[in-house]
Amino acid sequence: MIGKIIKGRGFRGCLSYVLEKTGAEIIDTNMDGDSPRSLATEFSLSRQLRPMLNQVVCHVSLSLSPDEHLNNASWQQVIAQYLKDMDFSNNQYVAVKHTDTANHEHVHLVTSRVKMDGSVVSDSWDWTRSQKSIRKLEMDFGLASIPSSRTSDRQEETYRHIEKERISGKPTVKKQLANKISAALAYTKSLPDFIEQLNRDQIRVKVERDREGKPRGIAYKYDGVQLKVKVQLNKKWKKD
Repeated sequence: MIGKIIKGRGFRGCLSYVLEKTGAEIIDTNMDGDSPRSLATEFSLSRQLRPMLNQVVCHVSLSLSPDEHLNNASWQQVIAQYLKDMDFSNNQYVAVKHTDTANHEHVHLVTSRVKMDGSVVSDSWDWTRSQKSIRKLEMDFGLASIPSSRTSDRQEETYRHIEKERISGKPTVKKQLANKISAALAYTKSLPDFIEQLNRDQIRVKVERDREGKPRGIAYKYDGVQLKVKVQLNKKWKKD
């Protein structure tokens, strides 16, 4: 499972993105609304408790491997445990499932960082806490352990990217690249296999090595978009 956290200021744009995709389905919530407008109005109730908080929106996506599936009841258990682990115990939230084949089955979890008692969920080390929760969920539900978002360079998207994707109806090039990298990491057994798979997907890969010849960074290029990250090899890979 891959988890990605985006924090933002506005609920309406985020809710439009997650709810207006074809086949989007609300599978879990503690709210009454079922549209971007009605839910945004409800979220304003908790927001009013902390009007000076800028990044009030916490948007989390939890994505399964291409060949995996969870029914709604199982997703609800995953969501409940994740919210508990991340300290969203008294917060408004809505969970929306997407099943589009381009991105595989995944859930978008939109929450307010403001609890109903007016306190705020800390975002300190939230990525680390999220990865810890996800690793446990993988074990509890028998899911494939996919390298973390930093390993596969799933960098946090801005709401500009989200809005562009919503309007076009297609994943951004950056997201397409991240998806291809994640899939290659999950299903290859060595660094050469990983590079070969990406080359087949029309992705150029350049590995930077240290003085001892060990990989220290990887640069990717796909459809004009370039990404460069520090390397963190998949523990399941054979030594190359």
